Amino acid sequence: MILLIDCSTAVEKTEQFYFEKAGCFNGGHQISEDNCQCVDGYIAEKCHRLMYDCKEGFGAYPKHELRLKIQPSPTVEPFRVHCQMNYGGRSYFLYHVSEHTKLNQSWSDYRQGFGALTGDHWLGLDHLSSIVNGRAARGVPAKLTFETIAGGAQLTGSHSNFLIGDETDDYKIESVGYYSGKLTDCMTDLVGSTFATYDHGSDNGMSCAVQYGGGWWFGNACAPCNPVGVFSSDGERLNVTYEKFWSEVESSLTRIKAWIE
Repeated sequence: MILLIDCSTAVEKTEQFYFEKAGCFNGGHQISEDNCQCVDGYIAEKCHRLMYDCKEGFGAYPKHELRLKIQPSPTVEPFRVHCQMNYGGRSYFLYHVSEHTKLNQSWSDYRQGFGALTGDHWLGLDHLSSIVNGRAARGVPAKLTFETIAGGAQLTGSHSNFLIGDETDDYKIESVGYYSGKLTDCMTDLVGSTFATYDHGSDNGMSCAVQYGGGWWFGNACAPCNPVGVFSSDGERLNVTYEKFWSEVESSLTRIKAWIE
């Protein structure tokens, strides 16, 4: 006896299963049967979720400077960040290279962010807080790094575990971790300090923000650095508090970048 089987249904179901398995979500492109090239900050095998921050997306994206969406935790709305994917995935929160950009902005601006991700910008305290607290919730330290150029030399300094609060406590610095680098430690003495601008903060904090020409975390003696001040137009130190300066760095600073990785 010969048993005849109609295989068309099985083939149809198999093909349907294959395409469901192979499909890429959120605009991703199929690059092999089991892999997708994700876009716009999405990651994972089928591009089904956003990366927590730029570091998590390292290896999934080309090694370039990109502006991608991240979602540090499920309770935070996604937002876009300037990512540097060449060196492990940096999430920039301060990027200032042009003397024409002034950082003396209001509390609302520092909280929400200002500037353009394609150029000079401040990401925003709400976003910065969500990045570092998202890391803390996952048990992953948030490494804070500053980079500047002084006297033609590139100087960097890093803190191993940066953590700040939210707006309810004016983004108080809770920890910075261990320091390493050639740039002088600017943040350890500021642990416990709150962020202030000319229009918000303690009396001392607002006074420091006016003197420094921008918002920052300020202690009783203000701060041993000023990443948000103005550039010297001729490359010489102005020796005033509202210029960009770093303790023990004698030359003027020609750029400031700060990121979480």
